[in-house]
Amino acid sequence: MDVFSDLKLGKGLSGVLGLDAMQRADRVTITFPRPRSGGEISFGPASESSTPADAELPFSLVGNHIFVRGHVNGQPITFLVDSGSRETYVAPWFAAKAGIKLEPGSIRAAGLDGTIIETRSGTADQLKLGNRTFPDARLRIADIPVLANFGLQKTGAILGNDFLQRLAKLEIDFVHRTLRLFVQRN
Repeated sequence: MDVFSDLKLGKGLSGVLGLDAMQRADRVTITFPRPRSGGEISFGPASESSTPADAELPFSLVGNHIFVRGHVNGQPITFLVDSGSRETYVAPWFAAKAGIKLEPGSIRAAGLDGTIIETRSGTADQLKLGNRTFPDARLRIADIPVLANFGLQKTGAILGNDFLQRLAKLEIDFVHRTLRLFVQRN
C-alpha cells in the first residue's frame, strides 16, 4: 500500500517539495516505497556512492525541471522527469513514429492544474535511459501542454512516477548534473 494513498490536495497534503528546494543540496537520494515499507528522501554531499548505479546519465535543468535524453523503441526522446506525474506520457506523433502498441479506448486524465486531457494506453517494447534498457514500458499517449512550453510537443515526454516506481533508488547529483538509477532487485 502506498503510504501516501490517502492524501488528497487540501486533505492532509501540506505542500510539494519542489526542485527549487532540492537544489539547495548537492545530492538528493529518493528511495521508493516497497510493500510494507516507506519511501525516503535524503539530502547530502555530492560524494561518490559506494554502490555502482545500474544507469547513470547527465541531465539539464530548465525552468526548475530536470530533463534527460533517452530512447523509446530505439527512437530518441527528451524526458521531463516528474515524480508528481502518476504516469509516463508521450505525444501521439512520437507514439506513431516509435511503433508503440496502443490499446483500444481512451481515458480522461487531469493534471495538477485541473486541465482534462484525453489519453490512450500503450506499451513500448523498450525504454532506454543511459546504458540501461527497461522492457515493456507502459505509457500514456496524449498531447501534454507543459511539453509545448519547452518546444517538445512532438519529441518530448514525461517520465512519471509509474516508471520511477520500477527503481529502488534515484540519486540526483546537482553538482555533476547526473542522475543515477538503481533498479529494484527481486
